[in-house]
Amino acid sequence: MAGSLDGPRLKLERANKHLHELGEALTTFGELQADRVRIQRYSKERRIEWFIEDPEEPPETLGPIVGDALYDMRSALDHLAYQLVLASGKKPSRESMFPVCGTAHQFACDSVTKLRGASTAVIAAVEKAQPYHPFNRFLGMLNRLANVDKHQHFHLLLNSMESSMLMGWPDDPGFYAGPIGKGRTVLIWGTIPKPEVRMDCQPIFDVTFADGPAADWRVELILRACFDHCLSITRSLGQIAGLEGSIDRLIWPPDGIRPSGLPAE
Repeated sequence: MAGSLDGPRLKLERANKHLHELGEALTTFGELQADRVRIQRYSKERRIEWFIEDPEEPPETLGPIVGDALYDMRSALDHLAYQLVLASGKKPSRESMFPVCGTAHQFACDSVTKLRGASTAVIAAVEKAQPYHPFNRFLGMLNRLANVDKHQHFHLLLNSMESSMLMGWPDDPGFYAGPIGKGRTVLIWGTIPKPEVRMDCQPIFDVTFADGPAADWRVELILRACFDHCLSITRSLGQIAGLEGSIDRLIWPPDGIRPSGLPAE
């Protein structure tokens, strides 16, 4: 019986929908916080500040969307493992699943049951995809985040990602980028120029993980990187095993362009 990419594709399509929903929710939340930014002028010191005070916390509803995307990505890999066994003409078992291991020794042990029946070429390719090899860290990140979601709600933080001046510039400007909690946080500051000019800024807010394996990293960026990695693994193993079907229409980002700002491998 030939294996198929249909199951993994459907799971990845669903994960992609969750990521789009998450992106829209994050954009709306960030814009609402930008509307709360105010200007403070200190005439005597000729100082100007753009600040936000007591911003809203990221809505709790974001956590389940993150969890649903992670679940579908991780599930797509388990569907893939099942099909990889079928492609070799063997019958998958209840233990058939995609192993994610921290060491080569662990993979050697886990693959005996989790990939039982898969071809030697497929097992070798799955081993090369493991997170203990360079450039595969996002498979390990996906697995750890998915495990966190099984047991607890994600704690998310508002984050000042960047700010830019739309009109005019203060002298000696300073910019803050980082987590924002309760109280007053100054985002941009500087000296009012002489002669004074009209100034306006564009603060940009995002949401980061507060703790766990992706602490301090932007939520959407990390999830998109995990999704991209899942696509790469699924496509590569599908070709090696000769699985029917395609996931090419899901390939993200276009032309292999990786998003900037990702943690180093």
